[in-house]
This record gives sequence, C-alpha cells and structure tokens, in this order.
Amino acid sequence: MSSDEYDKVEQPALEQLQSLGWNYIHGSELSPDNSDERIYFSDVVLESHLQSSIQRINPWISEENLRKVTRDLIRPQTVKQLVTAMEEATSIVEFFKKPDEVKGVRKSIKRTILDEEFGSRELVTAITDRFMELAKVKFK
Repeated sequence: MSSDEYDKVEQPALEQLQSLGWNYIHGSELSPDNSDERIYFSDVVLESHLQSSIQRINPWISEENLRKVTRDLIRPQTVKQLVTAMEEATSIVEFFKKPDEVKGVRKSIKRTILDEEFGSRELVTAITDRFMELAKVKFK
C-alpha cells in the first residue's frame, strides 16, 4: 500500500472509527494462523465479536436464536449457492440416464449444506430428495 493512501485515507479512517468507540485490531493478529477469530481469510465478520454485540443489545436472546441470527448475518449467500448448484445440475440434459452424475449432484448438495452450521442430516436428506423430485419432473 502506498504511504500516501495509508496516510491520507486509511489512517484517518481508523482514527475516526476509534474515536467513535470502535476497537482496532491489526489484520495480522486476525490471520487464521495467529488467531482463533476466524478459520479462513475470507471470513470477514468476526463471529465471536458479532455474537457479543448481539447479546449486549439483546440480553434476553436465547443461544439458539443467537446462533440463527449470527448465521443469517454471516452466511446470507448459502441459499444462493444452493440454488446455483441446483441450476447447474439441472442443466445436464441426460441427467437421469447417468447414475454417476446423480451421485455427484447429491454429494455436491450435501457438501454445500453440511458446510453450514444448520446442516443436519435430516435437512440434507429433505433438501436433496426434494431437489431430485423437482429434477425428475423437469426431465420427464
């Protein structure tokens, strides 16, 4: 980063946010190698900090609702990812004539769902079965 950008943009922004009560943590302290704050560099929301803030604002919130709210705020793309995976799968014209393709799609759907905290086996089965039913109707 150029010194000019840091001096004229980034540093003043950091100082302003700190003056408003925000905590500043240098990025190197939050790397997956140096911290338990996040698993991947792509995790842009610090889940533990978010949950602490939600609990501070809503002291009555249950653990289950806290988990749901956190998940919804952090992972809003999950549904879009599932829809995209399903659209890609249904674009295979000979879908049901290729058992290996069916297995691959089922595994892909399961993997996508299980990557999320709410991915219970029952949910995986329900979503996978429903998707396969819809795909059969489409390719009749």
